[in-house]
Amino acid sequence: MGAKVQWSAFRKPQLPVIPGLGTLPSQVSDLGLPPSEITPRVSMAVSALLDHLKSLSRELDSAHRQIAELTELVDVDCLVPLPNRRAFTRRLDWAIKMFQRYKTPFSILFCDINNLKPVNDQLGHQAGDAVINRVAELLRANVRDSDFVARLGGDEFAAILFHARQADAQKRVQGIQAVLQRSPLLWNGKKLPLSVAIGIAEAEQGDVPDALLDRADRAMYARKHAMRPRQTDVSA
Repeated sequence: MGAKVQWSAFRKPQLPVIPGLGTLPSQVSDLGLPPSEITPRVSMAVSALLDHLKSLSRELDSAHRQIAELTELVDVDCLVPLPNRRAFTRRLDWAIKMFQRYKTPFSILFCDINNLKPVNDQLGHQAGDAVINRVAELLRANVRDSDFVARLGGDEFAAILFHARQADAQKRVQGIQAVLQRSPLLWNGKKLPLSVAIGIAEAEQGDVPDALLDRADRAMYARKHAMRPRQTDVSA
């Protein structure tokens, strides 16, 4: 009988094993190097390159997270835990585009705190800030989670009520006003009444953010005039 053939001598050489990575990735073969030429030195070089790429990927992920965190900070009001005017304008622009495309109705509220100046003048700006924070809290708590409430600045707030026509928004405003009326702010033993003038504007075809916000702003001033606000002594 002839000598027994050692078939193992004809097997395809195995790719080197890289510590921590397993078998050298098949991509190395795409470089034109046959497995027999993938020496330990080449394996180490490719391993080092892959480690560097993994490190760069982690750094890039970290940078993306930091950018997202900074963007969120830029969009948050400096006084109350609500989005600011920048974030509101962007969301309103998006809402208008969705309305123009899908005809999904929505309305916005423009809110202005009444009699904040007497609070600032007579009790100090800390009391005024407390009023602003309390109004912000109550506004956010008395709209749906899907709605969007923001502080525009000073004593002004705005809200986007999605899937709400003018009549729906009016009912929501009545509820907000009722909550404010029975929720005075307790400040150094004094009860400070909360009052807000609210204007409503429903989105219309052809609207742009500034035009829609202006209609709500004018409606708010008409409401404020009708309420006949007056200077109030809050120090008593």
